[in-house]
Amino acid sequence: MKARFASILLLITCPAVSASVDVLEFLPNCQQIEPIVLTANRSVGKGKMPEDLSGVPEFAQILEELTHQAEQQGRDAIYLTQLYIRQRFNGPHSGTKQPTLVGQHLHVSVNAIQYCPDDRSLSEKPSPLTAQGKRRLVYTQQITLAIPSETEPEGLAAFHPHIHPNRALGVLEPGMSGLEIVRLLGKPSLMLQATHDRSIWSYGRTYWLYLEDGQLSALSNKGPALSGELRNEIPLLSPFDDHGWDIEEKVGRHATWQEVREALPHFAFDPDLRRASVGEQLQLIFEPFHDQAKYLPVDKLTQFILTKPGAAAQPLFNPTQAYDKQISQQLLSSALSGQLQTKAQLVQAYPMAHWLEKGKGRSSMFIGNHLQLRFEGANLHSIQLHDALFPQSDTNHFERLLESVAVPLDKGAMLSQYPEAVDLADSVSLDLAHYTTEVIYDGESSEAKPYLVSFMIF
Repeated sequence: MKARFASILLLITCPAVSASVDVLEFLPNCQQIEPIVLTANRSVGKGKMPEDLSGVPEFAQILEELTHQAEQQGRDAIYLTQLYIRQRFNGPHSGTKQPTLVGQHLHVSVNAIQYCPDDRSLSEKPSPLTAQGKRRLVYTQQITLAIPSETEPEGLAAFHPHIHPNRALGVLEPGMSGLEIVRLLGKPSLMLQATHDRSIWSYGRTYWLYLEDGQLSALSNKGPALSGELRNEIPLLSPFDDHGWDIEEKVGRHATWQEVREALPHFAFDPDLRRASVGEQLQLIFEPFHDQAKYLPVDKLTQFILTKPGAAAQPLFNPTQAYDKQISQQLLSSALSGQLQTKAQLVQAYPMAHWLEKGKGRSSMFIGNHLQLRFEGANLHSIQLHDALFPQSDTNHFERLLESVAVPLDKGAMLSQYPEAVDLADSVSLDLAHYTTEVIYDGESSEAKPYLVSFMIF
């Protein structure tokens, strides 16, 4: 199973850390020097991992190794950017026998930074002291992991670092603006616009912030679930509302084949293809999931697909994903009504967008952190919405990557520009914090084909 990692920065306190490298308690924002991504991993046996990692010896060893690496490279501080566990199983995932966990590795990634050279301070950082002279602790000293409820063999069991609500309560104050909150805690993992003047922010699954007119009004450490209470409280946008389809309200995350048939009887269902459709534009995609109770695979909904009539189906949106409501609503409505159909129209409407030329007349347009528009020639082909296309902490890396793959690039130059890349003979794999991308090369000329092959977002 692949689960996405929430981009939340944490305080890490560990006695084994070298004194010459700080482990930051606040969000760094020095833009003058590019951070270095450092990673390390350790085998942690086959036992269940505790929620509090501060007492896990392997975690302390990893932090000691990473701080030593940062010190060797002349860096002043590190902060945690990614934390997950890879698990290996043995045995078939069918019948009445459960697969056996045979090993697991804890992986940690950090950004190693340098202080701004003027006064060894970080620009635009919150003060580490309160008005009363007490130290301001923004992030929790207890590192907790949210363990996914479903773990599949050979999959990635991702763990989401959380911020402890008691620490947040000690830092956040009623009336704080959204900008002040972001400077203290970083960008939220989920933002939902309830009404024009009310929004809800989520940091992992630990707590939710309620903002009225752009100012903090309340904090809850139990936030409402997306599939239940939240749907009753917040009218989530569905891109199918213009067509009278209220699918998102009727079928939730991983709804089974039978549940969808009962909720949407007007759809045509194809059990061989594991798809349901209505008209030429909308399709629902199902994938087999292992049922722990029955030990049998059960087909569950994983994707909605919306395309222009006659176009090949392209993934549009996952019912569990969040996206920019205002831009999504405006763009989807305009595209489906025929008002925005060509590159020229979209470039004029969204000048802030990023473009990626893929060759053979194909190209993609990226708007914000969630929207990708695909083009065949000069005409719009399909629209795709992502949960987090560009990881918030790594946009500079992604822009460098776009520049590299937008034109043919010699393989040697690619490996030289990205020393962290892995040479896979006919391709180069590049792991940039929260996603892995692969650039394919021609085996004879070693020139890159000018398009991005895949995103695999953890």
